[in-house]
Amino acid sequence: MMNFSGRDDRTPTYMESGMVSGEGVVEFLHSWDGVAATLIDRHLNVSGSSRLAEALFPSLRMGTNLAREMFLEVIPRRAYASAEDLSYQVVAALHASLAWHEDDAEFEKIVGELSAMSRAFSTAWAADRQQLRPHGVLQATHQSAGELTIRYQLLELAGGSNAILIVWRGADPESEHALKQLVLAS
Repeated sequence: MMNFSGRDDRTPTYMESGMVSGEGVVEFLHSWDGVAATLIDRHLNVSGSSRLAEALFPSLRMGTNLAREMFLEVIPRRAYASAEDLSYQVVAALHASLAWHEDDAEFEKIVGELSAMSRAFSTAWAADRQQLRPHGVLQATHQSAGELTIRYQLLELAGGSNAILIVWRGADPESEHALKQLVLAS
């Protein structure tokens, strides 16, 4: 699991039985009307999303890699006032996952590809490592919902799934209203 706080991530076995693994979350995501949530694996691949998350972030579909989306300009950086900070958080998530797990072919492929194809990634990857923040706020411009201020929370899932659930909500009344309108439209 990714370590956000410096705490020991070894969950006692007596606690694991009541916790939900990554696989258990995927089947619930589409039933979460009104909740924007996306599940990602340790390589930052999308494992599933709620309908609202798909409406909010259309490019984050099943199998999409968050790092590739961010740095290969598939996610239009102009759509995020906080794009630079967001890109550093994506790199921080990769660094955190790599620090916790063994390097593997998938990591090498992602980092190699992005290093070769994105100056922004190379700069962020080589920069002083930032701490992955488990929560924050981003400014976004959505095609139909307009200007949004979105609060996010990263939630580690139990059971050794190495999955992270990202949950978004409006950070102000206008953004909450816009998200409710997206739910009705989706």
